[in-house]
Amino acid sequence: MANTCGGAHLYEHSFELPAWLPRHQIRRIERSGLAVILAQMRIDGVEPDWSTFRLHVEWPRRTGKTVLINTIVKALKGGCE
Repeated sequence: MANTCGGAHLYEHSFELPAWLPRHQIRRIERSGLAVILAQMRIDGVEPDWSTFRLHVEWPRRTGKTVLINTIVKALKGGCE
């Protein structure tokens, strides 16, 4: 998870998974990325700005061997310290 500054903190969590995993298992892992972000936001004392929520899943093409999952949410308040 990376916090960067640009007015509000950006919370990001990424996974790279083998493409042979069943889709239902990949979907479950997708949701766990958001859980990790929300737990960190709670620790940091900030609330999520749901209008900035992004979940990107990149499925492999024919030759690809991995599924990339990226979850991003900005905080409503907070700055760089």
